[in-house]
Amino acid sequence: MHAINRARGGPRVVVLWPARLAVAAAAAWWLLAPVAASAAPRVGRPRATMMWETIDPVAATSPVNTHTIYLHRCVGSDCTVVQGTTNSTTSPVHSSLGHGVLSPFSQGDDTWNTVVACMREVYAPFNVEITQISPGSAPHFEIMIGGRPEEMGLPNGVGGVSPFSCMPYIPNSVVFVYDVWGNDPEEICATAAQEIAHSFSVDHCTDASDPMTYFEYHGRRHYQNRQIQCGSDCDANHRSPLGATCGGTDFQEHACACGNGAQTQNDVQVITALFGDGGTPPTVKIVSPRIGDTVEPGFTVIAQITDDVAVAEAEMRVDGALISSATAAPYTFTGPAMLADGTHTIEVAGYDNLGAPARARVQVIVGPGCKAPADCPDATNTCVGGRCVTGPGVAGGLGQVCNAATDCASWLCANDNGSRYCAESCKPGQCPSGFGCRDDGLGGGLCWPGFDEDSGGCTTAGGSPLGTAVLGLGFAALVLLRRRRA
Repeated sequence: MHAINRARGGPRVVVLWPARLAVAAAAAWWLLAPVAASAAPRVGRPRATMMWETIDPVAATSPVNTHTIYLHRCVGSDCTVVQGTTNSTTSPVHSSLGHGVLSPFSQGDDTWNTVVACMREVYAPFNVEITQISPGSAPHFEIMIGGRPEEMGLPNGVGGVSPFSCMPYIPNSVVFVYDVWGNDPEEICATAAQEIAHSFSVDHCTDASDPMTYFEYHGRRHYQNRQIQCGSDCDANHRSPLGATCGGTDFQEHACACGNGAQTQNDVQVITALFGDGGTPPTVKIVSPRIGDTVEPGFTVIAQITDDVAVAEAEMRVDGALISSATAAPYTFTGPAMLADGTHTIEVAGYDNLGAPARARVQVIVGPGCKAPADCPDATNTCVGGRCVTGPGVAGGLGQVCNAATDCASWLCANDNGSRYCAESCKPGQCPSGFGCRDDGLGGGLCWPGFDEDSGGCTTAGGSPLGTAVLGLGFAALVLLRRRRA
């Protein structure tokens, strides 16, 4: 059944809740459109369409009937969808949202593997298994990735869709991420995380770093473990997709759909209450080579990987390309025999027995290395210690504000008393203008904005140094949010 009401001046949805309906589930959209700024929602959204289905409360048992989320990469014609009550365990799957055959996912293996790694990282805090192997008729949640919305009878421009319910979860829910994002694995991952969480009664929110938002964000989105205002999805009539009245300075705030009038939700608490904690991910350290080392093609990579239960697999990549893998220690790998001169990124990822990932990265140099930004291949690069790195003024670049390591190209988000910036490893004298190499308290240094290496403090616009007492931490207290999960 459909409930669509196009109001003058823009789309509006009225959701009809029959008096005897046990549960009404409404489709919640991730919509494809450009954005103007991080403080504004995605504009030019397609028509807001809501669909609902009756859900038997008895089916949503407690505890949840599965901890498996299946990432279904559409290949050939295997993404066939039949209209009916949502059910991932049938062949083909059933969905109340539409029907049709989704075309294959058009992006390559590298994009897909990044999406899988991203989803495993985003769900690592929870007792959830992210799998690429079909569970068949066993209970599971499913995310179909591929095709176009028109192939299911939905409007052009829709990026994803999910049923929505205020039950703790929609049993065997099937959600969809359409192949409209191009070669952007972070957006595909964020859309997948948003759509599947709608099946866990999580509403949209206004925090740009959370996958439940419509706001733009540069970096990897993670569910936030704090109370966040619901919203970011309001239309020109100041209504949410479920018809709630929107307020706030930008008319993008509304009561949470399942909050009984509450304005905020905590994604992590909701999902943890459903699945439980995910345990401790592995710990990964690249012992050799070290950041900034000059290496020859065919170099050896030595890593230490530990876990509180078991390490199931390790992978080594160079510049994003998978080079080799191992299923047991010692974790020693050999780099490519052919590498061009310049800066190269080595990445080692470790996975525990539940598939929870962690990874470490270092940059090494082949050949003479850079001496100035002009030596680097990209105009947005700067040169730090012979390495060409993402420079200031670029998303994820040196000195950009960050919340997590995945916001940074370097995977180093340094925290000084609440001030967080993307950093690069350094030695004194190696940082570009406007930065100084600050002791990280771990035996190394980090390029820090405004740090004066001569005075040992940060300089303000007036040029007066800020000593460690004013910083409130001292150099040894600089906290690194290094990337631990992939």
